[in-house]
Amino acid sequence: MGAVAFLVFNIFDSPCLAAISTMAKEIGDRKKFWQAIAFQNISAWCVTLMVYQIIGLFNGVPFTGWTIVAFAVLAVYLFLLFRPDPNKKYVEIDRGETAKA
Repeated sequence: MGAVAFLVFNIFDSPCLAAISTMAKEIGDRKKFWQAIAFQNISAWCVTLMVYQIIGLFNGVPFTGWTIVAFAVLAVYLFLLFRPDPNKKYVEIDRGETAKA
């Protein structure tokens, strides 16, 4: 289970140094670059936490506070994944149909 969590972390964390230097060049702003690196690593840690804790429940890992955190992170990820697009504006038509504004 630890090996699977390690593999998941390596899938989602920051890429190799060549990709990181290219990302720094493309972003151009040092502050936004470090925010992007932090976002990638924190997201990888959150996904790894979910994988380890939730799969661990089926393999004998005890239910702890980290399991609650893992389920909270999962709820946030699912909300962000399935929420309506906030950038789309729809207008109700008289017949109950929706149309793009």
